[in-house]
Amino acid sequence: MIKFLLLCIMLILMEKTVAQNKSEVDSIRYLTEKAYENEKNIMKLMTTLNSVDKEISPIIKAYHGVAICMTAKLYFWPWDKLNAVDQGLSVIDSAIISDERNVEIYLLKYLVLNNLPEFLGHGNAKLKTINKIYELFISTDEKLAPWVMKRVIRYLKNENKLTDEEINRLYYNLETNIK
Repeated sequence: MIKFLLLCIMLILMEKTVAQNKSEVDSIRYLTEKAYENEKNIMKLMTTLNSVDKEISPIIKAYHGVAICMTAKLYFWPWDKLNAVDQGLSVIDSAIISDERNVEIYLLKYLVLNNLPEFLGHGNAKLKTINKIYELFISTDEKLAPWVMKRVIRYLKNENKLTDEEINRLYYNLETNIK
């Protein structure tokens, strides 16, 4: 499920990337997908992200936050793991402040929050994030590729994160944007 959502996020980025940063962001997107496979790839992703200016683009900053969260897998002590996740979420929140209308950044944040244990207390943030994703899908002026939207909607439906009414409204919005 994680790879599916990550793939959807990466595909959204393809639709929205500014031309000058496209190859850099594409590389980061690819490395992020690979980082889920093993720790060596997490370090490769971090090395790449440390060599780019994260202030150029909020999306690069958001991917940096995700990478920091991924480094939690590398730590032994729970406190160190928690610190990595908190640092990563803080970076993602900073990216959100820079670009509050970017659906992909919220999807990245949701991806992190959805993979955290419930006892860490991020349930409220997860709910707010999914509601913001829904709101942006409904109201966004930017048109995402229809097949990307369909995949994300299907994921949200399968995860039971939205009501049937909300899902239907997303599909209606999708059909309206296609025309």
